[in-house]
Amino acid sequence: MLTIICGEDTVASRKYLQSLKQDFSKKNYSIKFMPSSLIGEIVKWQGQSMDLFTRKSIFFTELLRKKVNKKDVRTTSLLKEIHDSKDIELFDWEDESARNLPFSRVGSVKEFKLSANIFKLLDSFYPKNKVVFLELLAKVSQSQDEHFIFLMLQRHVRNLILAKENALPNTIQQWQVWKLKSQASHWSKINLIELYEAFMRVEMKEKTGKNPYSIKESLDILACHFV
Repeated sequence: MLTIICGEDTVASRKYLQSLKQDFSKKNYSIKFMPSSLIGEIVKWQGQSMDLFTRKSIFFTELLRKKVNKKDVRTTSLLKEIHDSKDIELFDWEDESARNLPFSRVGSVKEFKLSANIFKLLDSFYPKNKVVFLELLAKVSQSQDEHFIFLMLQRHVRNLILAKENALPNTIQQWQVWKLKSQASHWSKINLIELYEAFMRVEMKEKTGKNPYSIKESLDILACHFV
């Protein structure tokens, strides 16, 4: 069985992944991490270790999409073989939505989607809209991890800068490009760059343990200064 754990809410999907590992460990299963480049060895390994005295192994891997493409018939066939096997359990974690994966139809999919409120929050992030943004931030923070909100906003600001430069990647859909360019028009390029640099400073302070504020408080301060 192949189970693909994916979705834009990477914090929730990571928590689910960790809970799976803990549950399997409590049931005395052997937890094994397999690099995506070596998943072909799973079938051989499992076949060699099938006896009454061997603990069943649960395999975990990450970012299989970087190894698989739609034209890769060999790997797709291997994944189908793993998915159809009753003796193999493979969990793959992806930081993308299911629609962006080249092999999501091969296995079972557990997708963690973002709430509508997080998109409303991103859309409200522009100058002279501070009251609305802070109200949405308070609401979203009740159900979403604050570090995840920070990451999403930081990524969004980067995309706004790219929209200003007409340098958005081709993987972004046209309706998203239009929305980003429309929102970027509310900002000056200088302010966006200063804002992104402010996000980077907060991130650095968090990593070094020198941030005197919580992430939520840091976002409030950034909003009061820039929005």
